[in-house]
Amino acid sequence: MTVFVPYLLSASLLAAEPVARSACASPVAGQEARSQSSLLARDLLSKKAFLPSSIGFDSNGLRGLQKSGHTPGNVICQIPRGSIVVANKHAKKMNKRPIDALSATLLEELRLGEQSDHIAYVQSLPGPGDPSLTNIGGFWDDQQLEWLCHPTTAEKFKKLGSLRKAFIERNADDNNEEDRCKAGWAYDLSSSRALQGPFGRNGTVRAALLGTVVSFLAAFSPLLYLRDLSHMPFESSIPLMLSVVALVSTLTSDEVELGMLPWIDIANHKSTSSLQLGYDLLRDGVVLKGAVSGNVEFDYGGKKNGICNDKLLGEYGFVEVDNPNDLFEAVVADGVVVSVGRYGVVRERTADLCDDEQLLESARKSRCALMAGLHDVPKDPIGAGRFKMAAQWRNEKIRLLDEYINLHL
Repeated sequence: MTVFVPYLLSASLLAAEPVARSACASPVAGQEARSQSSLLARDLLSKKAFLPSSIGFDSNGLRGLQKSGHTPGNVICQIPRGSIVVANKHAKKMNKRPIDALSATLLEELRLGEQSDHIAYVQSLPGPGDPSLTNIGGFWDDQQLEWLCHPTTAEKFKKLGSLRKAFIERNADDNNEEDRCKAGWAYDLSSSRALQGPFGRNGTVRAALLGTVVSFLAAFSPLLYLRDLSHMPFESSIPLMLSVVALVSTLTSDEVELGMLPWIDIANHKSTSSLQLGYDLLRDGVVLKGAVSGNVEFDYGGKKNGICNDKLLGEYGFVEVDNPNDLFEAVVADGVVVSVGRYGVVRERTADLCDDEQLLESARKSRCALMAGLHDVPKDPIGAGRFKMAAQWRNEKIRLLDEYINLHL
């Protein structure tokens, strides 16, 4: 995930759901998705959500968020804070990683089933066999990882799989296979759909602000009958000072705040999008804004934290074509890794032990390896989906290397 954003009434959107969330919908699947979306909409509206947008399918059959026409303030949707799934105290205590704590909280909701307060949202989420989940890098086996033709990225995907396994071992019932499956499902959903705040810190921001306002009024109420401020009791200002300290502490906390936002996380990804997500203190909800008509798309990483295709494929299960934030990690020598960005820009070096000629030669060799990455297409649907993603990933890395090589010819 990306860095913490201080609390403001409007903040940049930091992460969201993958663009390849589901395959092209069949008529039956499309009808079922519309039914679930309708149930979710009714549930959110009953909780005072504002939904001038809708969930639908584009011309390619891809499910996403859509908006038509102008709305006041360019609001795409406004979701009450109570409808957001955030990590609870018990989950935080049992799991150190923020994404694990959120996953554990979602697992509790999955276990509750019909008794969950978020049942409409849970029912709208993709099932364990959905392509948006099965394409995630942590699922790939050793043979499938070889399709990437890049050992560094393959190791990253293996680590993602290890983190998923560790979460299941820590949070699921060892003797209950169904519960272990639910734990894996919860982890896959949260890790591929979670957004980073501000979301109101489970109500503590609003409570701290209201407490400060009340303390302020109480502290200065003596002004109504005192003519000499020097006679105002000091004790009346103590609650105000304490509440201000609490408010500042809440606003400046560096604790990562993750959440799963119904409706908003239906929108698809686009690196060049400029939509904004913000927490509205007055309405106690999260608002998605932007001058957009048609398909609603936004950048998972925000303008300052664009996401490369390694992360998109590894954690979200898809590859973005012509991604302006893409990187290729070229291993020039032992312990020397160079990150090459778009248009031949060298982003980062782990050591100053290689010159441009060495890097150019490494880029050529890497390109040849990617070009040679041809295999027979698997017959099973899941394997075929991952094969397609690997081919797209290689094509995008070849694009990067071509740009670098052509620049230095």
